[in-house]
Amino acid sequence: MWAPAHDSSSSQRGWIDLEEVLRASEPGAAEAEQWLRRGLFASRPVRAGERMLEISLDLMIAPSDLPDQLSTLQSSAWAPYISCLPEPAGLDNTFLWEDTELSYLRASPLYGKTRERLEIITTEFGQVQNALDVWPQLFGKVSVEDFMHVYATVFSRPLAIGEDSTLVMIPMLDFFNHNAASFAKLSFNGLLNYAVVTADRDCAENDQIWINCGDLSNAELALDYGFTVPENRLIC
Repeated sequence: MWAPAHDSSSSQRGWIDLEEVLRASEPGAAEAEQWLRRGLFASRPVRAGERMLEISLDLMIAPSDLPDQLSTLQSSAWAPYISCLPEPAGLDNTFLWEDTELSYLRASPLYGKTRERLEIITTEFGQVQNALDVWPQLFGKVSVEDFMHVYATVFSRPLAIGEDSTLVMIPMLDFFNHNAASFAKLSFNGLLNYAVVTADRDCAENDQIWINCGDLSNAELALDYGFTVPENRLIC
């Protein structure tokens, strides 16, 4: 999970009302050595049970929204969020590794899972390649490498909400970092149509705010999200 860079975070905060609870920032040196990624930090003391982030349904990105937005995506309502998504160099999913890097996993079950995922992505690219070539004004020139980077960005972000389990991307949610020890999770209010993240503990100013993405092994995290966590109790 990634937070926006400093030059983008101000526009992101202006777009979504964070109630001055969170700020996006790069971690300090000691934290960077441990986690090697950015996160969301408390801009003031936060009490357990306090709502830290609230996103309305009309700001979520569903597949049905995209056809009308593709030609103007960079100027759409989602542009501040899209501009904060990681560049290809910031993605470390194992299916993006070079063959020489991947060879180090040959003795691990993750190697086979990565090869299976590569085959799936390549097949899906072949299925949509004609459409991509027909509409270059919408997509530009798209290579399989470009498709893999988009796949990595999108695949790790959708969530099922509502009674019909509609898949959506929820802006800002993916800027929280994962911690298996956290009890803070996303909930969706179907009556009011908004998603909310509630603090699971008291946090001091400048504390990093974590959420729990679920029971995920390091193999699953490496494949789908591009990172691992120390002392993960789940083996596979």
